[in-house]
Amino acid sequence: MTNPVGAGTTVRPAHGLTGMRARVEALGGFVAADVADDTFVLVVSLPVDAP
Repeated sequence: MTNPVGAGTTVRPAHGLTGMRARVEALGGFVAADVADDTFVLVVSLPVDAP
């Protein structure tokens, strides 16, 4: 997911990101959040079981 943000914006872990990270990691996945070129970038990866 991406979202434009103002110049100089930083990512700070807060209730939403912290809770999301905890739920995703409990399922064996990972969460990455950062700001690049004035755009908030959220990457979530969840494992998928093979059939």
